[in-house]
This record gives sequence, structure tokens and C-alpha cells, in this order.
Amino acid sequence: TATEPPSTTDSITTTPTLTPDNSASTTTTTTFNEDIDIDSYNLFIDGIVNSPLSLSYEQLQSFPTITRDAEIICPGVKDETDSWTGVSLSTLLKEAGLATGASEVVFTGEDGYFVQLPLETVLESDVFLAYKMNGQTLSQDRGYPLRLVVGMSQGADWLRWVTKIEVKPALVSFENSSAIIQRLGSNIPISGNKLC
Repeated sequence: TATEPPSTTDSITTTPTLTPDNSASTTTTTTFNEDIDIDSYNLFIDGIVNSPLSLSYEQLQSFPTITRDAEIICPGVKDETDSWTGVSLSTLLKEAGLATGASEVVFTGEDGYFVQLPLETVLESDVFLAYKMNGQTLSQDRGYPLRLVVGMSQGADWLRWVTKIEVKPALVSFENSSAIIQRLGSNIPISGNKLC
């Protein structure tokens, strides 16, 4: 049975301790308010892979889980540490099979934003797709059903509402940035994703 997102709101702490779910202090920069139909939701993995994948929310939860405490830093907005649970990207990409020439990975959110990371970064253990925070299913404003967790990186890299992963050849230089965040198409409304 598909899991419905909880109705909890964001809670903020300013010290590196796990964020209490019942905290009275709340902040959000989210403006993407469309509900995602979890029964028809699929995560697509394609590009330079041997076997493109289309995975349901239930299938994603059947993979071995990974749990990490990670600090999300959004300058001027929030700074908090939470426990995130999800599936390793190295596991998913191994399932799809990386083909010759794979160098970068593009993650696209339901709101149209995408984050592009070097493959070597994506395969690190502190970069994964989370579907739970502090033991609870992600709320919609936290990125339900999937959020990209990028340890040791600013919160703008932590893409919410992930729907697609595309493996690409080398396209750009990452000398000055760990990630590139873009908006796809001029008809897409401004989203909270870019503001983490």
C-alpha cells in the first residue's frame, strides 16, 4: 500500500542536533504546492545506462536502505541536521548499469528544476535519495516522495520532488561549483526548490 505524505511542517534548529518533529519554530521557502499522485508516480532513470528504469515508490522502498545524519545549510534561511533514510544512488545506478562515457548525472524535480552533479560525487555514500526524515515519511514541503540528499553541500543542491535521473557524458566544468541548478523552460513557475 502506498504511503501518504504526513501533514507535518518544516521545523528549524540552529544547532547541529536532530530537528524535533514537534518544534514550534517553522520556516519554508516552498511555493510548489501541487500534490504528486503516488499511485502513478515513477522515478525514471535513463541516459547513458544499459537498462533504463522506471521505478514506483513501492519499488524504491524495496531496495536496501541507507540512513545518514546530514546537515542542510541554506544561507539566511535555515541550518539544521536531520536523519535521512532512503536508497543509495550507487545501488540504483548499478541496477541500471552505467555505460561507457558516463560522467555526470542530472536530477530533475517535479517543479522543473534540475541539479547536475559529477558522477564521482553521486557515487559517494553521503549522496542518496531520501524518502524519510527523522524516521517519518517526507512531508510535501520536504520533497515527498523523494529528495536528493547531498552531504557536505548547500541545501540548494538538495533537489526536492525528484522524478528523473539522467546519466550524461561530460558537458561542463565543475571547477567552481559542485552542482549546477537550472530551471527548465520559461513557462515553469518559480519554485521553492532553488531556495532549498
